[in-house]
Amino acid sequence: VDASKNMSLDATAVRNLEILKNNAEGKKYGSLLWLLDKTKTGMGARKLVSMLSAPLLEKREIERRLDAVEELYKGTVVRMGIADMLGGVRDIERLTGRVSNGNIQPRDCLLLASSLTAVPNLKFQLTGFSSALLREISAELVDTAPVCKLLESAIAPEATTLKEGNYIRRGYNAQLDELRAVKDDGKSLVLELETRERERTGIRTLKVGFNRVFGYYIEVSNSFKDKVPYSYVPRQTLANGVRYTTEELKELEGKILGSSDAASRLEEHLFGEIVQMLARNIPVFQRIAEAVAMLDCLVSLAAVAKENKYCRPEIAEDGALEIEEGRHPVVEAISKERFVPNDCTLDNDASRTMIITGPNMAGKSTYLRQVALITFMAQVGSFVPAKRARVPLTDRIFTRIGANDNLILDRSTFMVEMTEVANILRNATPRSLLILDEVGRGTSTFDGLSIAWAVIEYLTQNVRAKTLFATHFNELTELEGKLEGVKNYKIAVREIAGSIVFLRKIVRGGASRSFGVEVAALAGVPEEVTSRAKVILK
Repeated sequence: VDASKNMSLDATAVRNLEILKNNAEGKKYGSLLWLLDKTKTGMGARKLVSMLSAPLLEKREIERRLDAVEELYKGTVVRMGIADMLGGVRDIERLTGRVSNGNIQPRDCLLLASSLTAVPNLKFQLTGFSSALLREISAELVDTAPVCKLLESAIAPEATTLKEGNYIRRGYNAQLDELRAVKDDGKSLVLELETRERERTGIRTLKVGFNRVFGYYIEVSNSFKDKVPYSYVPRQTLANGVRYTTEELKELEGKILGSSDAASRLEEHLFGEIVQMLARNIPVFQRIAEAVAMLDCLVSLAAVAKENKYCRPEIAEDGALEIEEGRHPVVEAISKERFVPNDCTLDNDASRTMIITGPNMAGKSTYLRQVALITFMAQVGSFVPAKRARVPLTDRIFTRIGANDNLILDRSTFMVEMTEVANILRNATPRSLLILDEVGRGTSTFDGLSIAWAVIEYLTQNVRAKTLFATHFNELTELEGKLEGVKNYKIAVREIAGSIVFLRKIVRGGASRSFGVEVAALAGVPEEVTSRAKVILK
């Protein structure tokens, strides 16, 4: 990852935003990768992971990706056609790796040939597109027809591994076909010899057999012992008969076994030549693999954008982050109920710090994460879940979310939290986006409140980064008006008959109280406890 070209994300941010894995089980399901990954090839899947691990920082590069995604987004028919074709492409990158390691098997050659055969068709599908990136991909999709022809003419369709043998196709090499013919003819010659000897000697039970130790032999049962000619040389005595050999049989055996060995050696030599030819083409295969992987990712991003009604973000060098009707991409995809979209405006002046108050469970964390994810997705070159989005280039996204006790490393919640906050205070720049959720929760109320207050002051005055600060300390709403750049927002809540309904809408203003007791009731805390809590609260 090049710091000048890529947004840097620390492990905490990747984990908190659930980019590659979900937090609950550490699986792919429920992560951003799971949502965006509609790739059809192994190469594409790996490429998408690397794109999500290093979002771009140059407007030109991001726009190139967005142009390509937009063209594919609009060209639904062609996009589906490309996706179908990609489905038939094997992992050219891995197969090429096997060529260079020298452990490619005949079956792999056939897979490589069938995958490379699809490349000109993919290139043809891209002819109508004008975006620079798709044109570049098209230029890299080289037609390797001579290689494919050679592989198809050389490798037998039913070929498997080198061990199994018989992987060079009939008709590819005259000498090999001849040796094989001798081997196959040998079987019929043996049968002919058996019939001839039966007739000549009058031994009805005479048969010719083969074993690994003695080679070919003529077996005669004891009842016909007296009929055996003098030319038969005994080799092995059995309980009910004797095995012999003859000069003619020895000659035939030499011919059959010799041709079999020679055929195997020639086959290995021919395959070696094919592998050398493939090795010379490794750079071409790598270019094709890279282009196919990128195409696969762009098609996947376009398909997800179309399916989920995403919009193309406007990328700005700097200025305000503006999101109209933004949604959390993963929550929206998994949740059964309708997702309530929210706006967001953050700049580097009057509204650079949003303090968001409101009860737990009302959707503050989802809101914080969706703003971060929309920024993140835009810089990957993806469309974003919003009606409109203007995203200024963001150098880093910092997150401080939730109380993950790191008991293995023997650090309390509060210690972990403060370490993460210290990291943000030291490393954030005015171009960063900061997501802070419930800072100060890990210690006593007054300590926590004062730390949160001081952190906001420092971030707003010194760091001047765009900051979303969710808190249950309603006292922090007093900062608006005192501190230039701070604005209060709250999650709208409606009280109905002593219970609360979360409207999941972010509106201006500060929450007057945190509804902790009501949330406890919603969570199923017994009524005697919550009603007693209300009394104590008063």
